[in-house]
Amino acid sequence: GRTLFRAGAGFAIALATMLPLGILLGRIRVLGELVEPVIELIRPLPPIAVIPVSMIFLGIGDAAKIAVVVYGASFPILINAIDAVRSLDPMLSHVARALRLSRLERMRLVDLPAALPRIVAGIRLSIAVSLLLAVVAEMLLSTDGLGAYLMRAQESFHIENVVAALVLIAFTALLVNLGTRAVERKALAWHYARNPDR
Repeated sequence: GRTLFRAGAGFAIALATMLPLGILLGRIRVLGELVEPVIELIRPLPPIAVIPVSMIFLGIGDAAKIAVVVYGASFPILINAIDAVRSLDPMLSHVARALRLSRLERMRLVDLPAALPRIVAGIRLSIAVSLLLAVVAEMLLSTDGLGAYLMRAQESFHIENVVAALVLIAFTALLVNLGTRAVERKALAWHYARNPDR
């Protein structure tokens, strides 16, 4: 429960901040060109390397672990959103201009729905990363959660407990993935109706 809470909270923060930012950077090319070098500078840093920094500033509580999850989960959403918006059919921009939509309305009513299939791919990847990083952060920072349980079992050479924890993580990831796929199929029913072979 603690592990899922941390993974879910980190993913939710990453989604709420990076999806609008990705659409904004994809739509406003000048702003994107200014910010992208910073993104490319930070993106290669492994999330595990951020753990000591988060521990210094946030301690070893939930905030530090959630911050690590946010860091790792942000980039799949951000990069996919930027690329998805930039690869949209130019005709959509002409239609939005003809309808006299404001820039904000264009991003919300045109860019987001049209780019959603590619954005969802980034979201699914981000969910998997969130669960993985929640476990890793708990292994290094926590006294509870699946990560801490794994560490204790390993240190005491209880291999059966290690295997049980790994099976539980795999089973949880499978359930989360099935749930995500069901939501995706429902949210993108119009997309799959146009592409029945997917």
